[in-house]
Amino acid sequence: MAPVSTFGTVIFGGLVRSVGGGITWVFSTQLLLQRAPNEIRGRIFGTEFALFTLMGGASSLITGALMDRFQLQVILWGMGALTLIPALL
Repeated sequence: MAPVSTFGTVIFGGLVRSVGGGITWVFSTQLLLQRAPNEIRGRIFGTEFALFTLMGGASSLITGALMDRFQLQVILWGMGALTLIPALL
């Protein structure tokens, strides 16, 4: 989003990202629960959802703290660079 100049393009990119992230999350959860024994399936689902919520809150906290120190465009470029780390590994 950092180099994009129109708000419509940013909204469309956010929509595509959200749909892709939702699909990935559902598929990974489904695969995890299919491999889990029936006796602990609920605990695994609850733990995964709790960690997902915790990480969402932590990322919001970190992004908010960064926004107090840097410009939005710098933060967006940094977030884009962070997504390249798993791709390079």
